[in-house]
Order: sequence, then structure tokens, then C-alpha cells
Amino acid sequence: MMIRLSNLLRSVVAKKRNGTGKLPDWRERISVNRRICHGKPRIKGTRIMVSIILDYLEAGETGEEILRQYPTLRHADIQAAIENTKSPCGRI
Repeated sequence: MMIRLSNLLRSVVAKKRNGTGKLPDWRERISVNRRICHGKPRIKGTRIMVSIILDYLEAGETGEEILRQYPTLRHADIQAAIENTKSPCGRI
């Protein structure tokens, strides 16, 4: 089952590559590792989960306020969290 899911994810990523062979920006900023944050999507290099960013946005917080509370984040990280929800896989 895990192998099939991995192959499915690889095929979706391959379809999403643009003409330069690069992954969409959000794939470069979001990571999933089952040993970190219980396998939930997080911003690479941090333990800040995508769901936390989305919860703040849903509560009406501005991007600037989120950046103030999490100084290690960049604006592109917030954009990546939003773009991740629009992916064909939903939230990865």
C-alpha cells in the first residue's frame, strides 16, 4: 500500500513539473517526514506544520502577524502552505 501511494505521489509530481524540470515552488518549501511532526506536512527546515499556518489564516490573522509570531518563516512559506491546499492531492 505504501509503495503504491509513493508511486502515485511521484506520478502527480511528475505531471506538475513545468518545462524547466523544477517542482512547483510549494513542493520546494513543504516537506513530509513520518519521524517529524507525526508525518504532517511542515515547512522545510522547521517544525511548523502547514495546518498551523492555515488555522491562523482561517482565524483571520494576516500574513504579517504570522511572520511576526514565527520569525523563521518567510512570506513564500505562507504562500506555499496555501498552494499546497490547492494541489491535486489536497493537503500532502
